[in-house]
Amino acid sequence: MRDGERIVGEMETAPAAPYIAPSPPPATVEEAVALAAQARGVHGEFTAAEPGVRARIGAARGTFVGSETWSDAQVALTILESHHGRLTVMLADIDALYVDTSSEGQAVALLAEERDAVAAMASAQAETIASLLAAIPR
Repeated sequence: MRDGERIVGEMETAPAAPYIAPSPPPATVEEAVALAAQARGVHGEFTAAEPGVRARIGAARGTFVGSETWSDAQVALTILESHHGRLTVMLADIDALYVDTSSEGQAVALLAEERDAVAAMASAQAETIASLLAAIPR
């Protein structure tokens, strides 16, 4: 390259404006809030049923597998598992809203807050079920 063909200089660029994500559509927010409210209701049902299930599982301690008391404990545990299953479906629905909203480049803070609250409930329920399952004779 010859000297006359060289381009020399500096160019200053303007600082980039920070990206501010637009809010998700109100219907999306309403759906997430409604799902979280339903999940809190299901968690309440789980919490209300837990003492009775614990009592039935406690009664099965010291019994043998296949006894009526053991069977009763197994059936009682399915009550909690049913509530947990319903809650995890709601968590999956909130997750789908979160992913769709995030993929569209929209703000996800409120959806993340609802999702995290429902995920914490699901995790607590899973721990309770695991603990109770371990208490049933095998």
